[in-house]
Amino acid sequence: MREDEKSYTVKEVSEITGFTTRTIRNYIKDGRLVGKKFGRQWRFTEKDISNLSQVVENRSRFKDKQFEFLNYLNEYKNEEAISCYISRHPSTRIENINKVRKEISDSISKLPENIEVKPDFFYHYDYRKKRAEFILFGTNEQIKQMNKIILRHIKTKV
Repeated sequence: MREDEKSYTVKEVSEITGFTTRTIRNYIKDGRLVGKKFGRQWRFTEKDISNLSQVVENRSRFKDKQFEFLNYLNEYKNEEAISCYISRHPSTRIENINKVRKEISDSISKLPENIEVKPDFFYHYDYRKKRAEFILFGTNEQIKQMNKIILRHIKTKV
């Protein structure tokens, strides 16, 4: 944190985000909110607050995607079997997640427009549990291909 950079207290971050000060302290404890501690007081830059907003938004979008897929399954009329696969990988580096995201997105974009089932995926990094989570959906073969990409980039401890 630079000397001339505006910083905010826990109370101010609470007012900016609409979260309680208790929630802000929980986010500090579990690593979702990163700042600097001066003596007994935490201070946060606008970038720290922006990063927290992205983490919270990502988590919310992950839950929305799960719900969206369940609705999709209920309305699915095609005879071909489709699946949903949730994959969790502890201690995953964010750079590797970005490689996975790009490669899967590229492979989906190369599929013909007229295919019966267009695969999809969503990912989320859980900072509290220090793991990457992926939701894959499509045919069993499509999921198998997407999972190969994930496993190629992510080393899971056994």
